[in-house]
Amino acid sequence: MQAIPCTAAAGLALVVHGLAAVNQPLAGLVPGTPVGCHLLVRPDAVSFALPAAGLVDVALSIPSNPALIGQSVRQQVLPLEPMASGSVLLASNSLVLAIGRF
Repeated sequence: MQAIPCTAAAGLALVVHGLAAVNQPLAGLVPGTPVGCHLLVRPDAVSFALPAAGLVDVALSIPSNPALIGQSVRQQVLPLEPMASGSVLLASNSLVLAIGRF
């Protein structure tokens, strides 16, 4: 996945992986976050990424296990953007990825 939610000034992005959807406003969790930014993926696993020129490249390794075929994994990128009043968390759309054999 390649996410483009970041400005060139973004210093860090959280990458959220999960098996279920949620709809949690980030403004209630992180002061200063704009209204309308929501956490859309249950955070079962969180990793960090460093944006380069406003892009975040994300890779997810999935074991070669036939029992996983047909399962869904969700991903969302939450860039930490520096603002004059402090850093705020923004949000990309979420992706639903189907595990399969192609």
